[in-house]
Amino acid sequence: MFDSGMRDNRTFYNKNHVDRMKKKINDYDEDSHKLVRQGEMLCKHCYYIMTDGIAGQAFTTAHCANCGKEMDFATTDTDDLCMQCAKELNCCKHCGANMD
Repeated sequence: MFDSGMRDNRTFYNKNHVDRMKKKINDYDEDSHKLVRQGEMLCKHCYYIMTDGIAGQAFTTAHCANCGKEMDFATTDTDDLCMQCAKELNCCKHCGANMD
């Protein structure tokens, strides 16, 4: 049965979620880790916004979408491009978007 504890718990969860999203947007706008982020060839979205995605805990092999090079990852959250192609194309290695 729905009670005030369930309501309060959901209200607390929702507020925390909004607060985390606001922080992510603020971090995105400030881009205080720009040099690190660019060195890792990650766009602002992947670096600041997509920080708590869901991925399986399984070693995964993927292939670079540009050159086909085999890449190994510790999770199922794989990159689209190898580092070399990301640099050559000036694209995010994770999603393939333009770097800024």
